[in-house]
Parts: sequence; C-alpha cells; structure tokens
Amino acid sequence: MSFLVIHTDPHHTDFSHEQTELDAIGATLRPLNVTTEQEVAAACREADALLVTYAKIGKIALAGMPKLKIVVRTGVGYDSLDVPAATERKVMVANVPDYCVSDLTSTPWRCS
Repeated sequence: MSFLVIHTDPHHTDFSHEQTELDAIGATLRPLNVTTEQEVAAACREADALLVTYAKIGKIALAGMPKLKIVVRTGVGYDSLDVPAATERKVMVANVPDYCVSDLTSTPWRCS
C-alpha cells in the first residue's frame, strides 16, 4: 500500500515536480478541488498527508482522516489550519515560510 498525499486545492495542473519527489519515497499524489472541512473529510479519508493551499482543516476535517500524519500548508501562514486540533490528534503541521520570498526580493519597490 502506497503512502497517499492529497493536494486539497492546488492552483496549478502540472504536478510532475511534486510526483518526482514523491516517487523517491513510493508515495502517490492525488490532486483534488476541495476547500470546506466537510469536502476535505469526505474526499480525503485515506490520506496519509495533505498539501493545503486555502482549504480549511479543523476538527471536522481531521476527524474524517484517521490515517493522516502531516498537513503542509503551501504558503507562509497557518490561517486555514486548526493547529491545536491537529496537535491533539498527533498530526504534524508545517508550512513554507519562505514562499514567494524570492519574488519579493526581485520586485522593485518605491516608497515615497
């Protein structure tokens, strides 16, 4: 049985980079289009890991995913994740703290 990674609400359609990385550990990527806790709970029941852009992950979603081990927010914050609820279920939570940093450093700013 493969390790299942579900991307709840991606904003792109080419997952070749993600799948290449996941192939190294024998994992499968399944992109979906779910954003509410109820949708996540229903569609992600078999997930071992979640990649989340904006989908809400709280008690309802977490209760629907008994195998879940980690949630990775594909951005800088945790605003859509209930970190205490995940911690209570022993689900690790991570984010990408330097998301878009290179974009910001190469953008000219004018402050006047």
